[in-house]
Amino acid sequence: MELEKRLTDAERCGDREALSLLLSEDFEGVNSHGKRVGKEAFIRGLCDSGLRFDQLEIADLSIRMIGPIGIVMGQSAFRVNVGSRVIEASAQYMNCWQLQGDTWRLVASSITPEA
Repeated sequence: MELEKRLTDAERCGDREALSLLLSEDFEGVNSHGKRVGKEAFIRGLCDSGLRFDQLEIADLSIRMIGPIGIVMGQSAFRVNVGSRVIEASAQYMNCWQLQGDTWRLVASSITPEA
């Protein structure tokens, strides 16, 4: 749960350094547009795209541990400014964390907007 809070805070604030530390070097994700992205593209999308969160909340978290892998499923609700547009939506997401040495890193993520 603490890792998810740290990740959400870093996403909300566009904290490049925190995101870089949380994501594995070989991170792969599927964004809300269905596009596969690696670590650098994921971070750029949050930090360099002009996107600014007014709100980003997570809820209904479930965590499943399988050895050194933690799978988190949850719901996110957000309000974001992109240029002059304001988008308010919610989505279901899944994050896969892996214990690498003594540090947990996000290795995969997928988000699906709710209709």
